[in-house]
Parts: sequence; structure tokens; C-alpha cells
Amino acid sequence: MATTDEVWRLDTEDDADCVFFQKMSDHGHYGKRKKGSSRQGTYVFTADGKFLSSVNDLDPEIVLATLKEGLAKWKALPESERTGRKVITQKPKHRWEDYYPHDGLVLTGYSRDLPKDKNPKSERLPTWNRDAAWFSKGELQKFVPRDVRKGDSFDFPDVFVSRLSRLHIVDAVKGQTDEFEPNETTGSKIAATITERTATQIQMRIHGTTKAKGKTPARGIETTVVGSATFEIRSGRFSKFDFVAIGERWGRTRFNGRWRQQEKSPIGFAFQLAKPGKLPLVTPGMTWAYHVPWMPQPDTK
Repeated sequence: MATTDEVWRLDTEDDADCVFFQKMSDHGHYGKRKKGSSRQGTYVFTADGKFLSSVNDLDPEIVLATLKEGLAKWKALPESERTGRKVITQKPKHRWEDYYPHDGLVLTGYSRDLPKDKNPKSERLPTWNRDAAWFSKGELQKFVPRDVRKGDSFDFPDVFVSRLSRLHIVDAVKGQTDEFEPNETTGSKIAATITERTATQIQMRIHGTTKAKGKTPARGIETTVVGSATFEIRSGRFSKFDFVAIGERWGRTRFNGRWRQQEKSPIGFAFQLAKPGKLPLVTPGMTWAYHVPWMPQPDTK
């Protein structure tokens, strides 16, 4: 069974699954480490926590060899040691997934580097990443004015524009990055123009720009946003919400892999309405930076 999780929580918390991981990973590539020190990597272990193999490497061939090594060791174990004997029933004190806004708006996001010649027919670059943007029911209720008619235009609320510009339209294509501060995205604006309205639906065209400029270190992203959405009047929710943001990025952050690529280069983002059950539940990459009452921090719950 393949699984993945946020290693910071596994390294630092005292929940049963975290302690399980800490004890197992003490036998891995980093050895026994002080609690809170990163144990990032790929691990193979039995359901009971017996360590088999591990590595922390981006080379797919090395990771594959590590998986094969672990599988061979697992096959060599007695049948009684291959399956778990204990069932952990303790509920974690805090997991971001518990705050998934089922009655709000959830967008699945993708980011990738684009060809330098900006030709959509050019070969796609291999670097890309995935994210999710969450908005609660209360936030969603501020998106579409009730009295809009065909031809009307309106700005999407700041909670939408700011969250996207600060936390989601960011340069995480090659690795983890930092958020922008609120005063670093004041030039962003995303609006909608109503293209059709019936008794049950409001259809709209999405358009706008995002601008983010950080000073320490110097970095930024500027994009043009285009897309479309369909709002269901009776339910107060979107049945479609798709848009792209295309532009340029520059600079770097500590972990985002841009040390040798700080000059301006094309970047693209695509967001679409999440389909429950179609994809694994992925929390926003910067959940910890949302700072909203409906998604409390681990130390405040």
C-alpha cells in the first residue's frame, strides 16, 4: 500500500501515528534523530512498523531501487510478520483534512513551467506541481451579488483574490515555497462578467490579473487570469469554476529549487472545481498560513 503525509506533523506531534512513524524512521537513512528534526524521505516498512528500506532522493531510479529493496525484504519475512497485528484507533488531535469545506468551494490547482518561447505548441516542460484552494460556506456567500444581471461585472471578494495571490499562485513548481504577505499582493484583481442568467443559473466569464512582489528575498509573480464559472442560484454553490493564470515568475525562496533560475521565466496555473471522490483529498499546501477561524491551528484547537 502506498501512502503519503506531511512529514512536519509526523516529526513533531505525539499522536499514535506520529510516534509510530518516529520509531520506524529512527532505523532509516537519517538514523535516530531529535524530535522535530526532519525525517523526510521515502520509507518501506511493514504494517507493524518494522523498517525495511528508505532514502531521501529526487532521482526516480534511486527511489525505485529503494522500493524494490524493501519489497524483497518484505517477501523474505515470515507470513506472520507481513501483516499488522495491532489496530490503532486513536483519533489524531489535529489533521487539516478534518476542516475540508464540504459546503464551500474547493478548487484543484496545478502549476507548471511553460516554454520560454511562450508557444503553446512547444514541448511541455516536465516540472509541475499540484495544490488545492479552500473557501468556506461563509466565504462563498460573498462571491456573487444576488441582483446581478446579464452584462453586469463585479469584483470577486478580497478573501478569494488575496488567498489565491498570496498562497496559491506561487512558485512551488519545483519545491516548497513561502507565502506572500498581504501588502505584497495589493495589485491583484479578479472579476467576473455575467454572460447569461436564468431562473436557476448565473454564467460568468472570469478575468483579471495577479501581482505579487516579495522583498526578502526578491521574488515575484505576475499573471493574467481568464476562465468561466456557473453559479447555481438555488444551492448557492458553483457547478463549474475553471480558470487559468498565465504569466512570469522570478527570484527564489529557500526550498523552491530556483537557485539557478532566478531570471524571469514563463509559468502557468490551472484551477478547476474539485470533484468529490474523483481525486484523493489534498489539503492546501499552505494550510498553516490561512489563519481563518473555520480552520484552527494545531496549537489553538
